[in-house]
Amino acid sequence: GPRLFVLMATSSPTRLYHLLGAGSFETLFQPYRGARSASFMELPGSLDRVELHCFSSPSLSGTRPFALMTEEGIFHGSLHTSAAASSSSEGMVSEAGLLPYPSQQPPSSIAMTEFHFLLLYHDRLQIVSRLSGHAVHEEPVEHARSGTVRALVRDPMPRGDASIWLCSDKLLYQLVAVSEDRDVWKLYLEKALAGDERKFGSA
Repeated sequence: GPRLFVLMATSSPTRLYHLLGAGSFETLFQPYRGARSASFMELPGSLDRVELHCFSSPSLSGTRPFALMTEEGIFHGSLHTSAAASSSSEGMVSEAGLLPYPSQQPPSSIAMTEFHFLLLYHDRLQIVSRLSGHAVHEEPVEHARSGTVRALVRDPMPRGDASIWLCSDKLLYQLVAVSEDRDVWKLYLEKALAGDERKFGSA
């Protein structure tokens, strides 16, 4: 049957689980109903809720970046979908690391694009470079007009550049990335000069 890979997260404690199997989802989860423990990474901190996001693009052949919102920062890395044919899920997650929040406070919601993380706070939207880890833009939220902001949601439909939606009590905002790769070459050059040998699609 088809190979199945499941990536899932829990909030308290904050854990990232990865399961690999074949057949149906029932077959995939069956071995873990007893004493056997699923493979997971335990991360510091605890939140009432966490968010786990994956990003896909035709330019990222064989890899799929992921991001997990934790109390301490964004835990992110790459999923190697081409490794799904193996018998173990261990080699499917690589280049994982924890990016501290620039404001040192966890956001209420996150989203990701090919080169940036979007962090939603009650009073602002913060854009953070996935390559440098620095905040590159902030946009204030007008509560009088929008009400309380709730979440960031990425439209998964493959219609060119996928949109990200900011949801609030009163309004729905569409966020579209324009020329977000404009200065990416500079960051890759800096990484190369610093001895970072990661491939372009997995940075």
